[in-house]
Amino acid sequence: MRSTFKILTNPSLNFHTIRKMSSIKIFEVYPDIPQDLKGAKVIGTHNGLFHCDESLAVAMLSLTNEFNNSVVVRTRDEKILEKCDAVVDVGAVYDPSRHRYDHHQNSFQDALDETQKTRLSSSGLIYKHFGRQIIAKLLKESNMDNLWLDKLYDRVYTNFMEHIDAIDNGISVADGELKYKITTTLSNRVGRLNPSWTVKSTKELENESFKKAVKLTGEEFEDVIKGYIKEWVPARAIVQEAYDSHRLLDGRAIQFSEFCPWKEHLFDIEEENKNEGHILYALFPDNTGACRVQAVPVKGGDFENRKPLPKPWRGLRDQELSEKTGIEGCVFVHASGFIGGARTLEVALKMAKAAVAFEEEDEQEKKRPKLE
Repeated sequence: MRSTFKILTNPSLNFHTIRKMSSIKIFEVYPDIPQDLKGAKVIGTHNGLFHCDESLAVAMLSLTNEFNNSVVVRTRDEKILEKCDAVVDVGAVYDPSRHRYDHHQNSFQDALDETQKTRLSSSGLIYKHFGRQIIAKLLKESNMDNLWLDKLYDRVYTNFMEHIDAIDNGISVADGELKYKITTTLSNRVGRLNPSWTVKSTKELENESFKKAVKLTGEEFEDVIKGYIKEWVPARAIVQEAYDSHRLLDGRAIQFSEFCPWKEHLFDIEEENKNEGHILYALFPDNTGACRVQAVPVKGGDFENRKPLPKPWRGLRDQELSEKTGIEGCVFVHASGFIGGARTLEVALKMAKAAVAFEEEDEQEKKRPKLE
């Protein structure tokens, strides 16, 4: 996808205002269907301990055209659930024609599409059927057209929705023993909103706590999409211009005119140009007027880079670093080698050039001919 997209600006709405404005509606929650619905639809889900997936499913439904005026009933009574306009995470039925969105039955093994493998939870099901509608609505609210709709739909699933599906279905993030635990995921935070076992729980307390979970998950979901719309989409033009006009060192480095979320765009552009993995370093100005040189990560790897800055430079600063590199004006290199700082663009370019040419000892050892 080229960077020919249209942004319609509204001077009365700045980025921070748009990010803070929330469209999430916190529906009233009941143990049974109220007698006077006043035109509201009824969304059913299970009572008792709540989880991230049904909390987010309800929050997403509040952003849809069909269910933005609803109440929630939390029950496992099948007779009550039969009367609901939509049912999520309970009922053992997946039938979108009747708005039944449960995933617990053995017959259900669906992923988002043929490119994905993770089994959907109830929130994944709502995203599958309503995600594009919600994103299109938020694009319109930001005065942007729908050119990026499919790309955002895929990106939001991979970078936000999928881990919620995986956690709810008991799918580990990796095989083998993990080096550390992550206990601050959205699913963890929702879990902590459940009433404590040390407190005598009531339906009223459970339902009020569930409303907090809907608010938390919904606002985070909406904020992720708005962040992509207002930050990530405009960055494509900057990365495309740099790729077209500012590749340096025989294409091993790229210079951006300003800092932006560049990594995923660079991967996409490289793939489109059948040039994956060639660019090793990105150069861009920082907010002090100095310059950074950052190693390009391996696609899909959080911390692994194509070629980190040389080991002898890592953890050094200022004059000590300049003496080690032989380049005046160096500021720092991170201990992991993923990024370094320089006083000027010229210095950063010299650092990148030296890093491209540098061979680590283990790389040199691999190239030495073996004695028979």
